[in-house]
Amino acid sequence: MKTMYTDDFPTREELLRLAEEAPEGDPRSWHYRREYPKPKIQWGAAILQFLLPVLLFAAACIFFRAAIWKLAAAALLLIYGILRFKALALFLIQLYQRLAPISIRERCRFEPSCSEYMRLSIEKHGACRGIRRGMARLGRCRTGDGGFDFPE
Repeated sequence: MKTMYTDDFPTREELLRLAEEAPEGDPRSWHYRREYPKPKIQWGAAILQFLLPVLLFAAACIFFRAAIWKLAAAALLLIYGILRFKALALFLIQLYQRLAPISIRERCRFEPSCSEYMRLSIEKHGACRGIRRGMARLGRCRTGDGGFDFPE
């Protein structure tokens, strides 16, 4: 097993010099300017996809007295939630991209940004694997690191 020593890492002065010398198109550069798109959220579609099933479940629990009907309604809601999990995850990412302040979003030194990477990864690999890959990317995201990193 290889042991890392502190002399394997660049000094603070070297990091500052590298950041200043980085080309303008490099996300690690201090001069790099990223576009922060604010996606348009389809509120009507979101309400129909996510809120309406929950309201229908609540109505079923109120109107049906027998526990078997409540259990059936809960099972249908669970199945619907599993089937729509990818759409829910993408909606939450869009909501974050729309509402998160730029001061938080500009901390990412990767291109595409971490939220955009998560969105691309979910679209490419599906909800579970995409979220797992996006969370791993969030773990790698530090101010000193960076560069171009697209989902494989």
